[in-house]
Amino acid sequence: MKKNNFYNLTLFLVVIFSALSCKVSNPSDIVNLNFNRTAGKEPGGDYIKFINGTKLTGKINRYSVVLTRGVINKKNHVVQMDEKDYPLKEIFSFQKDSTFFTRKNKASKTFMERKMAGKINVFFVHYDEMVTTSKGKTYRDIYDLHWLQKGADGEIENFNMKNLEKMVSDNSTALDLLQDYKNAKRKNKKDDDLVAVIEIYNRS
Repeated sequence: MKKNNFYNLTLFLVVIFSALSCKVSNPSDIVNLNFNRTAGKEPGGDYIKFINGTKLTGKINRYSVVLTRGVINKKNHVVQMDEKDYPLKEIFSFQKDSTFFTRKNKASKTFMERKMAGKINVFFVHYDEMVTTSKGKTYRDIYDLHWLQKGADGEIENFNMKNLEKMVSDNSTALDLLQDYKNAKRKNKKDDDLVAVIEIYNRS
């Protein structure tokens, strides 16, 4: 096989595999972001917020949360506060030390971890799954997905340029930095600059 033909075939296979791996989300929603873990903590101590709206404070001793789909109904997935176990299926969100987890909404079976707290909150889920195609072939699918939320009660939306630009549109400094990121050549784009955009906005 000629070198050029081999390169084209390899490129084609990479594109096809990437499309399969990202089938749960638009590829533009997948970014690599680094956060200081404590940036996801809000003021206050440990608490559990239940789906029915009640809130319980105390000391969370341990928790079992798997960041993937369809796991919250398993008996061993609980949050233990003051030595008492509370099933994860009854919980909407909880905070322990510098860690905060929440569902996207009451119907969601996935818990996401908050990586940044403030005027704009950032959540993420690390997926590591075995996927079976329609032809019966199995492969491992590993990726991170991020979400944005403006305000404590705002809708949790996909992390993409359109949503981020909408959320920082009332801060010229953050908006200018985001525009610099969007205008940069691909090789010069640094996803950490997106973290800086949110940090600037949250400090304003």
